[in-house]
Amino acid sequence: MISAIAAVVVAAIVIVGVSAYNTYISTDKLLMEKIQRDRSYGANMEYTGPEPVQTGRLTVFILPYTKMDAGSALSAIESIVGMRLRDDAMSGASLKGQYDNNGNTLAPADTINFVIDPTLKKADGSPLTVDDLDEEFLFGNNLTVGGVGLKDGSGVGATILVVDSYYEDAVKAKLDDIRAVLIG
Repeated sequence: MISAIAAVVVAAIVIVGVSAYNTYISTDKLLMEKIQRDRSYGANMEYTGPEPVQTGRLTVFILPYTKMDAGSALSAIESIVGMRLRDDAMSGASLKGQYDNNGNTLAPADTINFVIDPTLKKADGSPLTVDDLDEEFLFGNNLTVGGVGLKDGSGVGATILVVDSYYEDAVKAKLDDIRAVLIG
């Protein structure tokens, strides 16, 4: 009888312990997601405005290369445009359409618009166009500093801003100011 009671007590302790551990892991996972999301907001960690709009369409801005880190560049662009552009959706764009973090296509190519800064040139000095882009190149969400892969295997240094198309006109209206800040 004592061993049966002891077994029940041990089982109860194990169940409570496993439940507490699972709660801890769930809470820890949510906390880590919040920390990562806040870090991605850079200087806007205290942002209290409206959440970004999601229309299901994306615009990829291919802008001049900057020496700023991505978080600082995005914060600068948001300050210039006067609104938060960051999107927590973990999707990006390519010539083939929108994709998720696993490379799965989420939406067709006609849901993507490309805006290429006219100052960007290929190695031969000619303007960069959408037709020059590598079909397999993936443009991540939000802002990336690095470059763009081209069909011929070369690349062009660039700052890539991927936003919901809802913000396209607001960003286009400030392209000269954005370019000036990125170039320095």
